[in-house]
Formats: sequence, structure tokens, C-alpha cells
Amino acid sequence: MPLNLTALDSASRLLVEATLRVAPGSGGRFQPTGFPDLGPALYKGIAGIAEGAVESLDMLLVESVQSMANRLEEVCLLGEDYNTDCQGIPYVRVLDGNRGDAFLTSSVREPHRLASPYVLGAKRNGLVFREEMKKALDANKQRPVHIWRMVPAIFERDPGCVLHGVFIEEIDGRIRLPRLVSAYIEASSPGQANSGGVYRGEVTTKDNIPYARQEFTSSNIKASFIYHLSTLNGYGLDENKNRFLQAWALYKIDRFLHQHLRLRTACEFEVTHSKVTLDGKPGNLGGGEGVWPHSTDIQAGFTTARNACFPRQTETEGDGWTQRRVVVVTYAVDVVGQEELPATLASEDFNLTLFTGRAEVKQVTTGKGAKKKTINALVIKGEWPEEDQRGLLENNPEKKENADGEEIDNPAHHVVKKALAEWNSAWKKLQKKMAGGDEAGEQ
Repeated sequence: MPLNLTALDSASRLLVEATLRVAPGSGGRFQPTGFPDLGPALYKGIAGIAEGAVESLDMLLVESVQSMANRLEEVCLLGEDYNTDCQGIPYVRVLDGNRGDAFLTSSVREPHRLASPYVLGAKRNGLVFREEMKKALDANKQRPVHIWRMVPAIFERDPGCVLHGVFIEEIDGRIRLPRLVSAYIEASSPGQANSGGVYRGEVTTKDNIPYARQEFTSSNIKASFIYHLSTLNGYGLDENKNRFLQAWALYKIDRFLHQHLRLRTACEFEVTHSKVTLDGKPGNLGGGEGVWPHSTDIQAGFTTARNACFPRQTETEGDGWTQRRVVVVTYAVDVVGQEELPATLASEDFNLTLFTGRAEVKQVTTGKGAKKKTINALVIKGEWPEEDQRGLLENNPEKKENADGEEIDNPAHHVVKKALAEWNSAWKKLQKKMAGGDEAGEQ
């Protein structure tokens, strides 16, 4: 039966509950998600409420809300791009300006999405993308933030940010879109299956490392997906955009349940039953009352909604990425370290082999006004991982031989060392800025 999205228009909340079981061949055991310093998330849940009595039940969080958000995005990806079904949906593709414009990342792969420092800090046509976003959002820290007015501009550049949430703190800390789709997997009455082993090395006894392994069993495992339709309706998007976001969410849920249920090496499930509820009552999305639609119907409905929202562009409307509505930007590390050369040193005193384009001796102008002057300096720029820093120092060792074969100090080494120190200081400041707030990726 055709997908029926009109049922979502008057609802405020869609709940999809899928009953899972451990895939055959796993011995009925599975490995849940773990948290640093906590291990598996075991807790007391509520089994039901009858006549005012609350019944508690041992529960285990198999997959967290934040992890499921990432997984629902991953089901649409294939290599550097979207899969065939999702091509044509806008996003921002980031190239690595320090590595020959190779693919670096994209707004659909970054945990911060459009708010990623690799997206906002990249450039397009010589302009920083952050400024383009700020202008498109009409952001002004001295004026109120009206999210519903900003959503169309965010949707135009990456509708995944509207579906999965985004917090564009770098432009304005008030620009925050919550998730429209929340999901998690939990198991009730979990049983522990503790085991272990030894990693055996071949060379020494130090390579033999014992380890513990903890898995679980459960007769009741459930994946829950909540679509907050009231929040979507509050954005006031036009019908095509609303239909697309409705269909895309169902496509992601269906693809996850039927093709992406291997969560870890020792954690694989399969679906036994699915239930659809709209505002607490059985909903009909085309599969019947309370029944999850067939995958082919969801796929067809999603394709129709995608094409209506993002009509296929002709080959005359730009290059391949433009035709797919993909914005291509270039990110390059804009970090510089430099050190003035003593009067006794010249460019030929330095060995910059293998670092052409990132290290050079040249004239630079420093200071302003009366203090302005031109000096010869060693300038290093771009990215300098530790191995490259060691290589540059090895090319310019602390000691060298003079014409008489005597070992003397090498002043070039000290210049290189100071230039790298300045670069490292600037790099640390950039990393701190890029890290942003602790909650930037948690919507």
C-alpha cells in the first residue's frame, strides 16, 4: 500500500517500537554500549503502572540516544557521499586545502553538522563560510533569535540539521535546533554473561594480556523511535519540506531496522515485530492500523518526497556537485610560526627538503607605523604533525661540521626550533577555539 504521510499532519508525536531479538549464531548474547568509567548502563526502569502502583524492572541501555542519532545518519552514507537514494539532498562537502583538496569531511559526517569548525572555518570563493551562514541566518547578538525564521536557511544548506538537531554556538549561542527524531534501544531483565580471554603475543611474556569480557542476554529487547511532529510543525516549513522531513525520517528508521542492526562485533539483532503509535493510539501510515509500512512503500514515498522538494537539476546547471545541491568548501589550517634570521644566516643555510610550500625563508614585514620593518625570517605554515616537526629538526641538526671538519653549533637549528614553538602555541589556541563548548554536539 502507498505510504500515507497525511496521518502525520494532525499528530504531535509518532512512536515506533520495534521488538528485537539477538541474531541467530550469537548464542543469544549481545554486547551493549559502554560508557567511560561507567561500563554498561544498568538501571531500574518502570514496567507498568496499574491502579497507582509502580512496578520497577531491571533495565539495560543497549544503544544510547546520541549513538542512535549518529546511526540514523550513517544509514544514508556511502563513502564520501550520500547513497544513491539520498543524492540530491543538500549538504556541505569540505576539502582539505593542506592536502591537495582531498576530501576531508562533510556536514553529514561531522558530529556538530553545520556548526563544525571544519565547515564554518572553511572558505568558498575566498570567503569564510561562517560569514555566509551568519548572513543567511540574519544573526545579530543584539537582537532576538527567531528560530522559525532561521530554519529555512539551515534546511537549504543541510536539512539533516533540522532532522537531527544543530547548535550553532560559534555564530550565536541561542541558535539551537533540538532533535526531531530521538531513538534508543533497551533490554529488560538483562542477564550477565561474563567471560574473558588472553591476548597471546609471540615474542615475550609481556605480550600476553588477559582481558575480561561482559555480554548480556534478554528476552525483551526493544528499539524505540520518537518523531516530535509538533516541533516540526512549529517551524512553519512549506508542504514539500514537511513531507520530505517526514518521509526521510521513516526511510532512516526503516533502513536502520532492516539493514543496519549489527551495532558492534558481538551485538547483532533482527526485528520480530514493529508497532506504530500516533499520540498514544495505533497509527496508519499505509501498512494498516498500528503496522509499520513495507520497506518498498517507504522507499517509494521517500523518493517522491525527495524529488518534489529537490527536483533533479540538468547537466547545464553547474558541475556535478552543484547539480546535487552540494556546497563545496575548502578548509586549510591557517596557522603560522616564524622566527627572524640572524644577520649571519641566509636561506641556503637551511635544509627544507620535503617541506616545500610549508617552510620557506622569505622577507616579511612586522610592526606598524614607526615600528614597521622588513626582516628575513623562516616561516612555517599549514599543518605540522609531530613526525614532520621531527623531520624538519633532523634536517637542521643542533650540531654541524665546519670546513675543517670540526663540530660546531648550528644556528639554523635554533631558528627552526623557535619557529616551531611559535607554530605550536598558535596551533593550541586554534584547537581550543575549535573544541567549543562541551555540549555543542549534544542536542
